[in-house]
Amino acid sequence: MSDKPTRILIVEDDVVDRKAIKKLLDSESVKYEISFANSYNDGLERLKTSVFDIILSDYNLGDGFGVDLLESAGETPLVIITGSGDEETAAHSVRLGAYDYLVKDPSCNYLSVLTATVESVLVRKKTQKALKESEERYRQLVELSPETILAHNEGTIKFINTAGVNLLGYKTSDELIGKPVLDIVHPRFREPVAKRINRLHSTGYSIPFMEQKLLRANGTTIDVEVTGALVTFDDKPSSLVVIRDIAERKRAEEERKNLVEDLGKALDEETKAKAIAEEATLLKDKFVNLVAHDLKSPFCSMLGLIRLFAEDEELSLSKNQSDLLRSVLDSGDRMTMMISDLLDLSRFSTGKIGLKRKFCDAGVVASAAIRGSENQAKEKGITVTNEIPEGMRLFVDHTLIGQVLKNLISNAIKFSRKGDSVTLFIKPDPDFVIVVKDTGVGVMDELSSDLFKSEVKTTTLGTSGEVGTGLGLPYCMDIIKAAHFTENGHRFQLKLAGDFTPNRPPVSLETGHPIGA
Repeated sequence: MSDKPTRILIVEDDVVDRKAIKKLLDSESVKYEISFANSYNDGLERLKTSVFDIILSDYNLGDGFGVDLLESAGETPLVIITGSGDEETAAHSVRLGAYDYLVKDPSCNYLSVLTATVESVLVRKKTQKALKESEERYRQLVELSPETILAHNEGTIKFINTAGVNLLGYKTSDELIGKPVLDIVHPRFREPVAKRINRLHSTGYSIPFMEQKLLRANGTTIDVEVTGALVTFDDKPSSLVVIRDIAERKRAEEERKNLVEDLGKALDEETKAKAIAEEATLLKDKFVNLVAHDLKSPFCSMLGLIRLFAEDEELSLSKNQSDLLRSVLDSGDRMTMMISDLLDLSRFSTGKIGLKRKFCDAGVVASAAIRGSENQAKEKGITVTNEIPEGMRLFVDHTLIGQVLKNLISNAIKFSRKGDSVTLFIKPDPDFVIVVKDTGVGVMDELSSDLFKSEVKTTTLGTSGEVGTGLGLPYCMDIIKAAHFTENGHRFQLKLAGDFTPNRPPVSLETGHPIGA
């Protein structure tokens, strides 16, 4: 608890009342820092030059009324003190914005409750501030959500987040707030949507996701999934709606449908068996790509929300709760990594990633790949060294070959122990072999032949218990078909097209020209 005294401004034109209030507050065990103003205008001047935690003001001050201090008080709570028989005036002040009021009586009994009133108002102010901050935090979470979140009651939209504004093609939320909610629903779906809203309000049960079409600002339609729950918004029963864009999924389904129909029309009975097999492969790749995308977006959203809670100091989580959230985040990050690897493998195998070859400097590519694994190496106490000299010019896709090197370096670190080393060097023989070598534990002989096969599970725990996806090396194999490894698994070699000239200046990755030229 803070030792800082409560700062009180007392605006009172009666000297006797000022002394009585000061005597009372000085006698309390609670620390108060009291300032006096003997008129309305004096009170205004004090508010301009000082900051107070609470204001106690007589209602009728001669040169003005205490309730008019509200305009200058800002966030500071105001308590009105008025004469006996003037309760209606005091109550009117509360309706205008005063926090509370006290009625003076001839026996000065109001002083007996003054301290309690002050403390009650301060507690209420603190509670309201905490509630406002909490509401603001959750509003930020809603605004940051990649899914559309919308609230409506009495048939009109009351709130929509930024994702919803973008989805529906508007510039600001003001264009949607106050608009009939059924106006954004495609006419064919308005009747069933209205029935679902009525059922939600009559039963109170959340409604499951339903596919429907919405109308965008320009009149075009978009396919969505919609679910809803009953909440209180603006003190009224309201529908809280979550809308998910499924246009990409619907397009993929339509493409699959059209592809199957076209294949069925074009092929005769003798070629149908082969067509079915090719279609199955295509559908598998589409399925992998579709599932990975549908998983990754909401999964990343959930991880983002969990990370916000884990890092919110005001939640006062216990150590066990914090450890549990960290464990969930670690598992989620591994899952996200697996999805990314699955997407890369799928895109490359279906030809969506093509090779874009140009000349680049091997030393620059290797240095960039090492930088991507610096933190991993530092945490494990492993030294990564680049011995590839400047001037080794490669004719490759530098982005993809960089991914290969980064994957091999990361793999080497994963299976190395503290004090081990990873080295990149060049063998300038006719094949110009780039070698990634480590002093780690190596690869088990029974796994060596299957390391680059995505259909065979070869992933094992690293020396510090690291978990992998098993998809990194197969992805490398798809990029570099000429990849080789030695029998003990400590060294990976990449045979690439290139030339080596001593003292050649390093080449820019972006332009392919010597740096500084």
